[in-house]
Amino acid sequence: MVKQQPVMQSQGTNVWAIIGFIFSFIFPVFGLIFSIVALVQLKKNPNQKGHGLALAGVIISTVLLVLIILFLIVALSMLSSLGYTA
Repeated sequence: MVKQQPVMQSQGTNVWAIIGFIFSFIFPVFGLIFSIVALVQLKKNPNQKGHGLALAGVIISTVLLVLIILFLIVALSMLSSLGYTA
């Protein structure tokens, strides 16, 4: 009788990682939240795929949020130097 070894099957790609990656381009705040949720879930379940997507979602969301904040700071400082008040 041949003894079979149990096979570790991948459970597919984490849905939150996919959603987080997509939202990182559209709504960076939600993309960051969803990508962090995916990273937490992937830490608990290492057989699932999507770690790269979730990590990319975190990085892209963070970069875009920083750029948006810098743009707002520059725009508001330019408006205030022209005499406009918010």
